[in-house]
Amino acid sequence: LASALERIRARLLDGHRPPLADALDAIEAARPRTEPLRWISASAGDVVRLIAIDEVLAFHAQDKYTRVLTTGGEAVIRTPLKELLRRLDESDWAQVHRSLIVRLAAIAELRKDELGRWQLRIKGLAEAFPVSQALMARFRPM
Repeated sequence: LASALERIRARLLDGHRPPLADALDAIEAARPRTEPLRWISASAGDVVRLIAIDEVLAFHAQDKYTRVLTTGGEAVIRTPLKELLRRLDESDWAQVHRSLIVRLAAIAELRKDELGRWQLRIKGLAEAFPVSQALMARFRPM
């Protein structure tokens, strides 16, 4: 084992790349890139509504659907939060609970309720949303 590790160190110092490195590079290059999300297409009955991502304040998972919350109301889509999160800019969005992705600029306040649980309020919306304890660390005051 010691001699094998020594050979590996020598090859790495000589500038040789391990054979798996080329394979991993090829896999990474072949992986499809996801485009950033720009529009949400939401249907309600016979109407399809196009919502610009810049208008969206939050995505709230509820049952088998995802609520798209905007200042002008809400719409419902079937796209899971996990898929949405992959296509959103992580500098603008954060998943603060397993059921909620929020635009960071849309957060009005974070407040503890009477049971000591954190609640999040979004600008322009009356509804309060839960924040998980694990993700609350991101919002601790500096």
